[in-house]
Amino acid sequence: MSDPAPRFRLYRLISPLVAVRRGTSQNELFTVHAGTNVLAAGEVRQSGFIDALVDGEFVCLFMRDLENCGERVDAHASSTWA
Repeated sequence: MSDPAPRFRLYRLISPLVAVRRGTSQNELFTVHAGTNVLAAGEVRQSGFIDALVDGEFVCLFMRDLENCGERVDAHASSTWA
């Protein structure tokens, strides 16, 4: 049996991309700058959008754009139990 896709994926942007900040009355487009760390969370929706954590705020962006503008960071969490 194959492992499920990871729920969270960390990217570091190598070029800017456009994201959507969801407001209470309307959505706002803004640019996420190169060098920013982006934590993609969950699964890609049928529209191609994925929720992502950017600078402490959840936004929506196209997964295709994230893969084109970012490089995947392989991060492994570990803990030490006393």
